[in-house]
Amino acid sequence: MTDEFEGNTDEETDDFSSGKIADSPSVVEDVFSEALREKFEIFSYRNAVAILANSFPKHFASIVHGLESFQISQEMIRTPGGSKGPIAKYVDTLFTEDEGWQEARITADLHVKLLHAKRKDEIIAHYIREEFLDGHRIGFLNGRVALSLEQIARFLNRFTIIKSCVNFLYLIVLEENL
Repeated sequence: MTDEFEGNTDEETDDFSSGKIADSPSVVEDVFSEALREKFEIFSYRNAVAILANSFPKHFASIVHGLESFQISQEMIRTPGGSKGPIAKYVDTLFTEDEGWQEARITADLHVKLLHAKRKDEIIAHYIREEFLDGHRIGFLNGRVALSLEQIARFLNRFTIIKSCVNFLYLIVLEENL
């Protein structure tokens, strides 16, 4: 049996832009302007960019406008912010409640059922664990579209939770070594 990562360098295996679910760069080029692609590294997975642009055009236009307006200074990066730093406060001005964006918190109950092995409709026992998932915040939610500002260290865990609750998730990921 061969290792699927055999021959890959660490840099190749850490690349977010590749993988089975990554879209071709041409998908991103078709939807985003060259200026925006030069300003940000933009990746799309499972045709999310094309679907968002075509199925949710108002949301997409709002996100594009926010990204085009997005500018941060070194001072903003270096200033500690406690629960909400200057960058997060600034992003709040780009995606406002007047445009339908609102901060949300995900909460979910876990319903566990023990089913009979042969009679699958027969429930032997069940219980509900309330607030199984609680307190995970989404920076901006507008209908079924979410936008979240995250630091890279917290990115993967929160992405997994949030992606199951909304149709589309756009993330601005700030690397910690800025």
